[in-house]
Amino acid sequence: MKAYLINLDRRPDRLKLMSAKLNEMGLSFVRVPAFDGMAYAASVKKWEYSLRPAEFGCLMSHIHCLTMIANGNDEYGIVLEDDLIFSSDAGRYLTDTTWLPKKADVIKFETCGMHVHVEKIISPKQGEVSYGRLRSDHLGAAGFIITKTAAQRLLTLLGGYDKPIDVALFCLNGGFLNDFIVYQTIPALCCQSGIDSTINHDHAIWEKSHSWSVGAVNIKKNISIWRRIIREILRPYKRYQYKKNSMYIELKE
Repeated sequence: MKAYLINLDRRPDRLKLMSAKLNEMGLSFVRVPAFDGMAYAASVKKWEYSLRPAEFGCLMSHIHCLTMIANGNDEYGIVLEDDLIFSSDAGRYLTDTTWLPKKADVIKFETCGMHVHVEKIISPKQGEVSYGRLRSDHLGAAGFIITKTAAQRLLTLLGGYDKPIDVALFCLNGGFLNDFIVYQTIPALCCQSGIDSTINHDHAIWEKSHSWSVGAVNIKKNISIWRRIIREILRPYKRYQYKKNSMYIELKE
């Protein structure tokens, strides 16, 4: 199983740190030059995408990785961003495929520190990482495993897609979470460092020089009164079920 490490040309410091980490794990990886959305935005007269430049660059970079996995020889591929903190034994899992759920399309091993709904949790052995079917939004696409066939399918869905890549992969509304069998590791094997975030930094630069507004959509106008009534009746039950089956995904020590 090979890793595909997304890294901007202007962040050789990140590459140096991640190379050391991955080599220490014994994880084979390929550097994937990230699509620089900010540089691209500066080269065009008018920005005509709904995504911010950094988000657009992230989407294009992931599409590049997915294409490499889809066209490769391996059954699985690992997609990594270059600002990750790993658990102490992450290498044990990322260099082995025997623990992976047999029917999984995607295994998300990152956490962004939010409660998520995970069902049918499987614990292969005591003390080892468990996993369960992801049934709610869990943002972040900095660390996941995807099968070759799932990468091929996902690429067909991403043509003309205009939302961030983590929404595509791990969200119900606007994404394709229900179109794939997605598992979440419990606990997670990595999280983003949150230090010197290039995307957040680029967002700040972009928003200083561009007006940016996202129009809210009034969903209720498109919902019939009966659907609204049924939704309100079921709301307490759904809230209870979500609370009962949700958990906070922590980083494995």
